[in-house]
Amino acid sequence: MLTKTPQLKKALEDLKSSSGDMLSKGRTLKKSLVESTLGTKLEKHARLELVLDKYIELLQNQLIPALEEVIQPAPEQEPENCGGKRRGLPRYRRRLSMYYSLPGQRTKPRHAYSRDIGAMGLFVMSNRLEKVGQTLQVEVEVPDVGKIKMQAVVVWTKWVPPPLRSVEYTGFGVRLTYAPQTWYEFFLAVEEEEHAGSSRG
Repeated sequence: MLTKTPQLKKALEDLKSSSGDMLSKGRTLKKSLVESTLGTKLEKHARLELVLDKYIELLQNQLIPALEEVIQPAPEQEPENCGGKRRGLPRYRRRLSMYYSLPGQRTKPRHAYSRDIGAMGLFVMSNRLEKVGQTLQVEVEVPDVGKIKMQAVVVWTKWVPPPLRSVEYTGFGVRLTYAPQTWYEFFLAVEEEEHAGSSRG
């Protein structure tokens, strides 16, 4: 995901503004061209009108929407937590120390923490965002159990500006593609603990 500095954001906004100006000028030029033909079918005018149509379509339907998405991306859909559900599966907040690496990576695995966990996935709190679709080797340290090694794939990411990271987390959600029985046993214990707490409350 693109990290936008104030200078880069301003440059993108200036580009969007100039693209809007070009779109306006293209429409004005086409209008003048159509009015100048007075209904005639001049071949040169027809070719120019076709070029202008393509130009306007490119600006209006591709370039400007793409710039808007980069400048102000649509908010990521993140899973509900603390007993909330995503795709029908519960998630519970659990901060677990973990390490993850890319297949074939020769460098030291990256350390991170989970924010929430589910039977089939978890959210990784990390200032480094991995690409959606990237496969990962994950090792989670579980209290009273030890290290659990799993495989996962990144399914969504969430970037938070640095000034807001004291109240919200940057990171990415992963779906587990392989987990041993010990992971599911641990998750069932967490679920029972949550349900016991709810009934006591």
